[in-house]
Amino acid sequence: MAERDDGTDSGRWTRAQGERAVAAWQSSGFDRAQYCQQSGVARHKLEYWARVVEARPKRKQLRKPPQVISLLPMVVRASGAVVPSGENTIVRPIALTSAVEPAWAARLVRALFAGQPS
Repeated sequence: MAERDDGTDSGRWTRAQGERAVAAWQSSGFDRAQYCQQSGVARHKLEYWARVVEARPKRKQLRKPPQVISLLPMVVRASGAVVPSGENTIVRPIALTSAVEPAWAARLVRALFAGQPS
C-alpha cells in the first residue's frame, strides 16, 4: 500500500496490496468502519478490495490439474463384440490426459492392435 507520512494510504493499490489490506482487516477483529478509522485506510477502497478478493480467485486457483482418463482393457472379438479382456488376452492399459485429441488416441489404439488376432 502506498502510504503518506501520516500513515494513511494514497494512490491506487495493486492486487497484492488490496489482498493484504483485506487480510489485515479480517484478522483485526474490527468491522470495516472501525478498521478504516484505526488504520487510516479509505473505507471505499477497503470495500472495493473486499469485493474483488471475494469475487475473483487468484489465477493459480483457476487452473485445474489435467484429468487422466484410464481405459478399461477390452477385447474386440471376430464377431465385432467388445468385451472386457480375460486372462488369455493381451492387456494394454492406456492412460491419457484430457489434452490428448480423441482422433489421435483412436489412431494410437488402432496402431497398437494392428495385426493382433481377434
